[in-house]
Amino acid sequence: TRALSYAVITCAKADQWKEALNLIDLYGIDLKYRRAAANLESRQRGLVSITAINSVIRACSRDLRPDVAVQILNDMQTKYNISPNETTYRLAIIACNHAEHRERRQRRNTSDASNPLEFQWWECSLSLLRRMREDEIRPSVQAYSSAVSSLEAAGQWQRAIGVLQSMREDGEIPNLYCLNAAIAACEKGGAWVEALELYESIRSQRKSTIRTNFITVNSLLIALEKAGQVELAESIYQEAMRDKIISPWVRRYDNDGTLRRMMDLHKFSAPMAKIAVRGYLESLLTRKKKVIRGDTIFIVGKGKGSEGKPVLLPTILELLREEIGVDARVDKNNVGRIRVSGASVHEFIESKRWKE
Repeated sequence: TRALSYAVITCAKADQWKEALNLIDLYGIDLKYRRAAANLESRQRGLVSITAINSVIRACSRDLRPDVAVQILNDMQTKYNISPNETTYRLAIIACNHAEHRERRQRRNTSDASNPLEFQWWECSLSLLRRMREDEIRPSVQAYSSAVSSLEAAGQWQRAIGVLQSMREDGEIPNLYCLNAAIAACEKGGAWVEALELYESIRSQRKSTIRTNFITVNSLLIALEKAGQVELAESIYQEAMRDKIISPWVRRYDNDGTLRRMMDLHKFSAPMAKIAVRGYLESLLTRKKKVIRGDTIFIVGKGKGSEGKPVLLPTILELLREEIGVDARVDKNNVGRIRVSGASVHEFIESKRWKE
């Protein structure tokens, strides 16, 4: 039994889950299960360890085969005479979460609309969570977090908030990963009020070690921008700046080798980047009158991290040229940067002051 388990674990660690299952099917199936077809009665304890079974489920998750992972879990009791534990369920939920995110990405890239009648992996993650509670197995924070993450991918914000409530009822404190996933679910579902409430609930926990981070603020700003809550979004951004959660200014070398101060936006979402650019240029209006020396440089990246076409470059160019009205251009020597001349910024300041 021990040798079989070691062999299965070794195969699973090498991501050879098919070979691991073959070993279990050859040497680890309970005799009761083997003789069921012949209506024979026989009982024998499991021949392979729960650790070995869990290692196979983990390998299936890495290989993006949640269907196999869930099937193994369903077969454990009858086929292997082993009851699943918290780790078994948690690994299966993680597999469902990974599958849900992968399928959502594929749909976005192909512009395929999801069929509401199709099987969804987030439904499977919730089902497994319910089964754990029915089996009187207390889910870990990671199991809850993975379930909420699958709901975030699907935009199922009401169910995500429901899982948070279940966690608290079970005496578990949601971690930041779980709360951020719930806020992102609200963003995808258009529930900006609920996203804001979750954000404020994190900030109100003064004695807690959980603090809002970049991901929290980014998701909330996307939700607020979609809802047209521009002033509220700008207020949240300034709050994050004061708390040093967001710090867009960096020093980088320019084309001539000079170390320059630049605004780095390449990790920002489009809504956050627009707020940052607007906020900076509007802040110049309250400063004492002075000559703007050199170009203002915005780092937007080359779009390698975007799904499909670049997002930030055209968004910020349009903002600068159409809304703000400055002469913005892509740097010829670095297409991941946008330059605005000092003269153009000066004209913007003077025109705004003249109107006021």
